[in-house]
Amino acid sequence: MLARLLALTLATTWAPHTLEDRVRLADRVVLAQVLRSQTRAEHGDARRLKTFTELAVGEDYKGRGPLSLTVVQLGGELGQVSERIPGDARFEAGQVAVLFLRCGGSDRCHLVGLEAGVAPVSGGDAFVLDVNTGKRERRPLAALGPMLRAAGTLPSLEKLPRAVTR
Repeated sequence: MLARLLALTLATTWAPHTLEDRVRLADRVVLAQVLRSQTRAEHGDARRLKTFTELAVGEDYKGRGPLSLTVVQLGGELGQVSERIPGDARFEAGQVAVLFLRCGGSDRCHLVGLEAGVAPVSGGDAFVLDVNTGKRERRPLAALGPMLRAAGTLPSLEKLPRAVTR
């Protein structure tokens, strides 16, 4: 229980503040589609929920690995039990997004920066969370992709063109 409380405290007090931080901390950055999510009780204990979200990778921007990934998150909803980490991402089947992941060479990954590690994609634009303002900034995927691919030698991702926020 103490470990979960510590994880919750860390999750709510620190997140990578810039896009550059997220790229630097991720070992894999991908454009992917959500196939399905499932919440399970660890060892049958409903107080220890984990959500497993299966992804189909369409494009790798940083790192390489399997074309099928599973994002593992603490918490979820199972029956009458709901346990969520504040500020964590939620996924829906069919959703397309750029994801900043720590995979450690596995097909099981964790998000970098909770919901900041997910930039939903719509109409050719990625909506990147600015953790300072809490707003998502529209970034053209055509410009963002090449910048993410060059992650080892990034000049400054913050100089990407910005459009409206929502």
